[in-house]
Amino acid sequence: MAGSALAIVAVLYLLKPRRRRIDVPFGGLWREVLAQADARVLGRRWRRILSWLLMSLLAILMLGAIGEEHIGLRGCSEPPKVVVSHTAIVIDTSASMQTQDGLPQPGRLDQRSRLEEARDRALQLVRTGREGERFLVFSASGRLRARCGWTMDRDVLTKAIVGVAASDGGLDRQRAMDAASDALIGRQKPRIVLVTDGGPGITPETRAPSVPVLHAVVGPLRAADAVDNQGSTEPRNARAVAKTAEETSESAATSAAKASDDENAAQRRSLASDNLAVVRVSVRAQPGDASRGVLMARIRNDRDAPVVARVEIAASAEAQTMADFQADRSVRAVRKVTVPARRSAWLRIDDLDLSVGRFAVRVRAPADVAWRDRAPWDDWGFAVLAERKRLGVLLVTKGNMFLEAALLANDRYRVRKVTPTAYDPTSRPKGIAVVVLDQVNASFPPGVAGMKFGLASPPGASEKALHEAGDLLVRDHGHPVMRGVTFHDANLDQVRTLPTQAGDQILAGERGGGAILVAREDEVRTLEFGIDLMETDLGARYALPVFMGNAVDWLAGEEGGLLSPVVLGQPFSVQAPVRSESWVWAAPNRAIVPARLSDSQLVGTTEAQGIHEWRTGEGQLVARPTRLPDSERPGLLRAPAKRWTPPTQKPELRRAATPAWAWLLLAAIGLLFVEWLLYHRRRTV
Repeated sequence: MAGSALAIVAVLYLLKPRRRRIDVPFGGLWREVLAQADARVLGRRWRRILSWLLMSLLAILMLGAIGEEHIGLRGCSEPPKVVVSHTAIVIDTSASMQTQDGLPQPGRLDQRSRLEEARDRALQLVRTGREGERFLVFSASGRLRARCGWTMDRDVLTKAIVGVAASDGGLDRQRAMDAASDALIGRQKPRIVLVTDGGPGITPETRAPSVPVLHAVVGPLRAADAVDNQGSTEPRNARAVAKTAEETSESAATSAAKASDDENAAQRRSLASDNLAVVRVSVRAQPGDASRGVLMARIRNDRDAPVVARVEIAASAEAQTMADFQADRSVRAVRKVTVPARRSAWLRIDDLDLSVGRFAVRVRAPADVAWRDRAPWDDWGFAVLAERKRLGVLLVTKGNMFLEAALLANDRYRVRKVTPTAYDPTSRPKGIAVVVLDQVNASFPPGVAGMKFGLASPPGASEKALHEAGDLLVRDHGHPVMRGVTFHDANLDQVRTLPTQAGDQILAGERGGGAILVAREDEVRTLEFGIDLMETDLGARYALPVFMGNAVDWLAGEEGGLLSPVVLGQPFSVQAPVRSESWVWAAPNRAIVPARLSDSQLVGTTEAQGIHEWRTGEGQLVARPTRLPDSERPGLLRAPAKRWTPPTQKPELRRAATPAWAWLLLAAIGLLFVEWLLYHRRRTV
């Protein structure tokens, strides 16, 4: 191509230029000019040769600029090589990140949350990023959310990091690492930086990430020796971490100034222990009286000294959050409980009014103490009393008034009494959940649970089973039927020993003798009691209504009375009482959304602390309280394996050199200007 360009330029210059003919009025003057021009013929020829050389060089420069990549001119213009790297920033937004023991800002004394410190660490990571490094920002708790895509734009990254907020759920570390690893597949120089306080996570990690993982630690682990000599990553509590840090600082202390700094760091690390928490709350109706009940609350003290905590119990019919309970002004009780150092204590309130079914418990530190609770997010707990539906009970008896009165004592039961001759065991009675047979030697209707009192042995049984009664003792106090029931000093004339088989549960029996009360769970639940109430004094005892209430509830499948809480940050499933496509879900302080259904289960996950409701257009209502995951204790920490440390100097961005084609074009423009000057001189001389 260069040879062709030079040949074309040469051919153009070999062509004889034709002079224009100009008529002039006087030729004498031009003879003198021509005479002088003949003396400059050699100069004119030289200028033409110079012009040809300039145009040839101009053509070569233009070709060089166009074909720079192919003719080996990159050595003079190649920019410095920048290796593109990719970093996925995962910011822990679990509940423990709300703890107020973050590193204060320079020049200020107020304590910040761990999440605020985590934002600063993430921004520092972005500011000190390597040249060509691209970032992706995730916020991780029970659920994962991408805050921005892969970018090098510092403004976009800053906005994404500042917008991260803490939740009430736990950290699903495995899910976060899997998602970050997937986002880095096929990218150059991948790595994950997890900005966390070292919480262990709600689920154990079973798979190691496929890319390197570094930990930017905040909170008490900030200045601790995170990895021991064996590289152990076992969970540590805040006290153990503080002890390790103190031992390290003592061995490294060389001056009074450093000792003072170590003391301040140890003080900051110990702030995580200044915490009172409500761990669990449960409410149960009293046996035989559903309008009164018992509330149990477990209070935990993370401090190194005992604390006399103030506990408030509130109740409401519609409240979902602590703010709702406070707005109702429905405080039912205020108690003080002494909680030992680093231990838990149970608070029990008996004879609680259960006219409403939602309860909230809040714990507070005494007003006269010099410390404050550093983790206010775990200062309350919730409980919901299970809704008890009305149950139909069919009583088949010849006229046992004691048994009928024991059933009628519970207003939830719709009791229908029939005589043994009117009882048909082959047909299922409508609206009946439990059948009670009193001295009737018959079977239960198909698919219906039932209870049988009987001294008469079934056909084919040995008559030796009937004998004079001894002491009747409870064998299984933990069974729901025997809750709050005792047969101590009960007077019985005769009893029948019941035959048992594999799977039967013996609830009561004689001292050293056989079974008298047996529970069975086959296709339906059944109870068999080998006594005749008319030959005992149980009818005059409070134990009978309690026993019958427990028995009917257990037979109908409603023996619990306690609702399992929804664990924040973990998947849940709640049994829907009816099948309906109109179920909606109302989370605390959240908009109402359609509920997710799987067969007869309401499924989902939540990070909203309070009481959740599921409703239908037909008036059905299901409510469940929440429970904080055990892994989100402020002092339950885990030492990271590899830590991220910021570079000592901020990397300087190198300026790329001017490419060769730009220099070539600049030279070509200069030569073109010179050629224009020569041409102009030829025309004017």
